[in-house]
Amino acid sequence: MSITVQHGKDDSTTHSNATKWHVDDDERLHIIGPSGNIASYNRGYWANVQHDGSGNAQTTAVATLSSKGESSAGQTQLSFNADYNDERNKAWAKYTPGLSVIMHVTDEVAETFEAGARYLLTFQQQD
Repeated sequence: MSITVQHGKDDSTTHSNATKWHVDDDERLHIIGPSGNIASYNRGYWANVQHDGSGNAQTTAVATLSSKGESSAGQTQLSFNADYNDERNKAWAKYTPGLSVIMHVTDEVAETFEAGARYLLTFQQQD
């Protein structure tokens, strides 16, 4: 498997021996191979990650929690929209110019989300 990291509008790096990638809590991207970490990219430097087609497809997006509202007894609705000011979203936004996600969570879980804060969403294909 190889993983290509887009950084900047026209720059990318392909890691031919990569097996997977991971985004940590500080939004740093880590490219991982059979022997461990191959490369790391700081938040704001990487824009998109693509793999060669083997394994499960993944893409990431940065979204802002635009609203929190009561859903039903004991639940809160969280509404997220793409943060188009974030460099990572520019790569996929060219072809998919819209993103909105709504989820309902328990009130207890909703307390951990801050309105106006940015969140990294990872979408991964599952078999």
